[in-house]
Amino acid sequence: MTSNRIRSKILPLGLAGAIAALAIAGAGISQTATAKPSPDKTAQAAQTALAKGQVDKAIQLAEGLVAAAPREPAYRALLGHAYLKSGRFESAVTTFNDAMKLGDNTSRTALGLALSNVAAGKPRDAVAILDDWRDAIPAADLGLALALAGESSRGVAILSDALRSGDASAKVRQNLAYAYALDGRWRDARVMAAMDVPADQIDARLSAWAEKSKPEDARLRVAGLLNAPIRADGGQPTALALSDNPPAEQLAAEQSGAALAANLVAQAPAAAAELPAAQPASPEAAAALANYAPVGAPPAPVEVAAPVQAPIPAQQSFAASFAPT
Repeated sequence: MTSNRIRSKILPLGLAGAIAALAIAGAGISQTATAKPSPDKTAQAAQTALAKGQVDKAIQLAEGLVAAAPREPAYRALLGHAYLKSGRFESAVTTFNDAMKLGDNTSRTALGLALSNVAAGKPRDAVAILDDWRDAIPAADLGLALALAGESSRGVAILSDALRSGDASAKVRQNLAYAYALDGRWRDARVMAAMDVPADQIDARLSAWAEKSKPEDARLRVAGLLNAPIRADGGQPTALALSDNPPAEQLAAEQSGAALAANLVAQAPAAAAELPAAQPASPEAAAALANYAPVGAPPAPVEVAAPVQAPIPAQQSFAASFAPT
């Protein structure tokens, strides 16, 4: 009799505890299911997409970040690099400028802005930026960028000085070879290129440079170095324009971009998981990809005191400098 009474009192308490435990567990599951990735994770997904050549996916994610946080310079810079790699050079100019106005003071962004200006047909603006940042941008990048912007003799001088100072990397040699070509010094270009390029590929390399040697071919030269497509660009989307009035800008972001941003942030993990393996760069573009390193950046150029033993088939250029980080 006594045991029955005790059992009758214990059972309801056990049932209540079980229900409470299930309720707590259910709440935890609900919170986990509705949790959204942080902006930092979305930025990482965009960088991963950019490193794997999925530039459209990178742009989609980066535009969502900018829409949600219009005054964050790092997101603007990330979007600028995505535009640059997609061949949208006019959009890249605007976006890099916005990032620097908001406080981005990295040499990587400055170099991206200079290259975007070159490709957009604004070589004087590019030279002004390169002059302002000459002490921060590595000589290997600075020299070739100046040559691309029309200052080929200055580019040759900077790269030659770097080589004499002990930087005997393949990147410096091949950038110097290209600068020689842009300066019309084709014999010197051949000699320098031959230090890393197999003999049976020298003529093709020089011919490719010659095909894009005219001043009006600046867009083609930059696109080739960065392995970017040639496309028309209407400019940065109006909804992402940087406003000088933060409150008004924030209101506009909430009205026109917040929903898009939320969806993109939510899709970030899946976007990163669905990215296919990186595709090999074309011979003409591998140069740029050597020193432009986002997440999963290509290997850095091998630095040696003498010509490398294994021939390097493609020119090395800006790629590692632009690798997502």
